Amino acid sequence: MAQLTTAFRRKAIGQTDTRVRLMSEVLAHIKLIKMYAWEKSFARSISDVRKDERKILEKAGYVQSVNTSIIPIVPTLASVLIFMVHTQLRYDLTASTAFTVIAIFNAMKFAMSGLPISVKSFAEAKVSLQRLKKILVMKDPVVYVKNLQDSPYAVLMENASLSWDNTNGNGESNPADKISHGKNVFSANETNESSISGQLPEMIPKASMTLQNVDFCLDKVHAHRYCPC
Repeated sequence: MAQLTTAFRRKAIGQTDTRVRLMSEVLAHIKLIKMYAWEKSFARSISDVRKDERKILEKAGYVQSVNTSIIPIVPTLASVLIFMVHTQLRYDLTASTAFTVIAIFNAMKFAMSGLPISVKSFAEAKVSLQRLKKILVMKDPVVYVKNLQDSPYAVLMENASLSWDNTNGNGESNPADKISHGKNVFSANETNESSISGQLPEMIPKASMTLQNVDFCLDKVHAHRYCPC
């Protein structure tokens, strides 16, 4: 039961993340959606995601209901099975032994009543810890900007990659802007604005400019000359 609850909970969290991400995109671009009258299309997408999420939650609810309904009758079933096995093995079953076993199982009934909630909480905690573990084991991001201590340079770049967006949309640049010496490479890749959920048509084109493997240094003397304090 715990394994089934964990599996359904993991699937439900995935569907919930998809629904929240889709709703965030809709709210962020609500003006564009209203302008092009795409309400019905996005409403269908959100409805489909919610249906999938509801199906998974219903299955998890069924498993939880079965678990909750079985727990109260476990002491009775356990007592009957024990007495059946005891008599089938040709052992004597006295009244004192029978009432003692029944009393013990009745005492366990109160402790077992909280087992369904414990199983559900354990399954949710396991899924949450697994998701948290993915974040905790991630590598620390590389620190690209550092304060230079006792260095003759005010600005120093080594093997840097510089990128920026060109709103002209043509992806072209002047020949004087191109870096052609050494190992420096210039690339102008024309891209289009990403459509929301893959349903919007192409919008205003945008060019992405990139300079790779850039080495640059500016000593403190020239820095004070260009930027007087």
